[in-house]
Amino acid sequence: MYDILDEDVRGHTPSPATPARARAREDMAIEWREISTLIPYARNARTHSPAQIAEIAGSIREFGFVNPVLIDPDGGIIAGHGRVLAARQLGMAEVPTICLSGLSETQRRAYVIADNNASQSWAPAL
Repeated sequence: MYDILDEDVRGHTPSPATPARARAREDMAIEWREISTLIPYARNARTHSPAQIAEIAGSIREFGFVNPVLIDPDGGIIAGHGRVLAARQLGMAEVPTICLSGLSETQRRAYVIADNNASQSWAPAL
């Protein structure tokens, strides 16, 4: 499995002793949060069509909510806007989240762009 912490958005591999990397692994925990407390990222360039939301909802129904929403310490969504919309459509009150703390606004924007680009280039083999 690919570890997103092994490479930053520019393709550089940080050393294992990098404090941010060590802190991220140490503090990373899944926490179920109420959807109503999550704040969509206003600068998120990606939008989801109703068909995409329905597909995501179908995946959550079939496999469970296996990909947590990434948030900042204030509950701002960094990645997972579509999953939150699908969860809302399914009538879920809570979703699993992982809080990414310590990101600068520049790092946050870079991650959002990288995450959106990675998800758009994925094509199912089935």
